[in-house]
Amino acid sequence: MRAYIRILTIFTLIFITTGAGQAADAVKHHVMFIVDASGSMDSAMGSKSKIALLKEALSGVIRELPSGINAGLVSYGGHRQGDCNDTEELVPPASGDRNLFIRKLESITPKGMSAIFLSVQKAAEKLKGLTGKTTIILIADGQDNCKKDPCKLIQDLRKQEFNFNFYLIGLDVREEETAQLSCMAKAGNGAYFPTKSSDELTRYLRKAMELSEINLIAKTSGKAQKTEPSPISIVESEKLTITATTGRIRKEPSLKSQVLSALKKGEKVSVLERKGEWYRVQSAADKSGWAHRSIFESAKTTPESRVTELMEINASVTAEGDEKVVFVFDDLSVPKISVLKEAIPKVVCDFSNTRISKTIGHIIRVNGHLVSNIRIGKQHEKSLTPRIVLDLFPTRPYTLNQISSKEDNTHTLILTPDKRSK
Repeated sequence: MRAYIRILTIFTLIFITTGAGQAADAVKHHVMFIVDASGSMDSAMGSKSKIALLKEALSGVIRELPSGINAGLVSYGGHRQGDCNDTEELVPPASGDRNLFIRKLESITPKGMSAIFLSVQKAAEKLKGLTGKTTIILIADGQDNCKKDPCKLIQDLRKQEFNFNFYLIGLDVREEETAQLSCMAKAGNGAYFPTKSSDELTRYLRKAMELSEINLIAKTSGKAQKTEPSPISIVESEKLTITATTGRIRKEPSLKSQVLSALKKGEKVSVLERKGEWYRVQSAADKSGWAHRSIFESAKTTPESRVTELMEINASVTAEGDEKVVFVFDDLSVPKISVLKEAIPKVVCDFSNTRISKTIGHIIRVNGHLVSNIRIGKQHEKSLTPRIVLDLFPTRPYTLNQISSKEDNTHTLILTPDKRSK
């Protein structure tokens, strides 16, 4: 009887051990999340604190991780102020316990320093030696402030044949601190996602999962469904060259948005996102923003056949009373000007090999002293020889001058009232 029990016990142990081995072999990917718990994470981003938004977004992703994906958690700055050694592994990367991860995440309280270097070092040490793919995802609101160089650390880690990808999500990061974070993502063969809202944070967390080849499973009405892919594609490795004489980087993907910086012809930029006709790009000087597709090279065109795009039409009145109409192009196009002296006087601008942006309407109301309206032909989307007409007020004499700027890709009409007329 004792022999029977001993044999049964040995058989049971073998069965359990074999089952555990199969479960371990089933793990295809280890993801280590590094969470910023420095004091600045208590500041607001929108209606909530950064740490609260981070917890909401990351908890949602953890709940949707499929089987075969293990998630670990490291945080820094969560215990002591002014301590650059304040970094902690909260959940080991080999853990498959989702509830433990969420409990530990919820327990984080922002207090101290941004010890990014030591946290990345700790995460890498825990991931080394594990079978399957490895990914590190850092969520932070600024660069390392402990006088360390985490970018060089990541470069050195990859030289050691430690194969991992590194993604970084920046929470409302100041412009002067983006260079280090972007360098880290590039060194880690990943991507840097700057965010300004909770929606962007959630979207980019999911995008990092997608780029890591992890398909999240969303639970809706008790049924498991794959999440829809993000409408914005991240193409970190793509490079584009400026073919226009100058190109503008804007704060938002809109021609009316603030211009942050200018790019010169021949400069190369890295593409971070694509949204319709706009790219969010990063220059060699680590300046990032949105640029319209028309300023970049196209394999379908040559310099001789390239179609110029009229991107903006701006009308204004100077302090001296001059009225200006400025045409802004991706590459300069000078129109043929005709002045028509009719019941309603007109200045007619005929362009060749030019396409007008769809963002420009058919009528621009000016209501100046000389110019009342600017009209664009109804078929301007398809025509490469568009006509733009300035309707003028009758019986108001003026002098017309033109200025073209190759540097700014602008052609300006200046209408000066005849001050001798009454």
